[in-house]
Amino acid sequence: MPNGANLGYICVNDLVKHARVNCAGKKPRSVYQRLPTLRQKSEMTKKNCNDKTAYILLKRWLDTVKWLKKTQDYKDRKSIYSTNMTVDQINEVKNILADLRQKLEIRYEHSSRKHNDAVEKMEVDRYLIIDVRQKAHYDGSKITFDKCINILQSEIKPGKLGYKFADCFHKDKQSFDLFKHRSAQHVDVIILVD
Repeated sequence: MPNGANLGYICVNDLVKHARVNCAGKKPRSVYQRLPTLRQKSEMTKKNCNDKTAYILLKRWLDTVKWLKKTQDYKDRKSIYSTNMTVDQINEVKNILADLRQKLEIRYEHSSRKHNDAVEKMEVDRYLIIDVRQKAHYDGSKITFDKCINILQSEIKPGKLGYKFADCFHKDKQSFDLFKHRSAQHVDVIILVD
């Protein structure tokens, strides 16, 4: 199997797509002869805790069996095909696939949730709250966000340029740094509280 089995799959449906087998134009007997090898590879990968590859190989095995059962050669000579395609083997593979699918869906859901949390945290990290209330109201507020600065209401006057507000933070280095890095390069959203 090519190294494509370890690509970044994001859901079980990606594995199902990768497991598709095109048997058109192939001789049923030569396809049938490959079933034991396919099954052995799936068992080895499952033992090595590679659930994704095991799922792909077992799905290919099951899809190949379904294809073989539809061929005229199978219908004419069922006894030849009975060794590696018993009902017990088919049911066992279906059960293993169901277990692997459940395990992989849980893993993908957990991974997706972690990714969404990380994206949300990155988005919030790019917020800046500028509070223009009086100092007493600002200090008594319940805002616990790290990226929150206070510009006194008395400092805001018509015609005053934005860079002049940096003088309000000569005692507070963190607020000065936040104000200095308020550009689009560092902040996506500025929230003004008054």
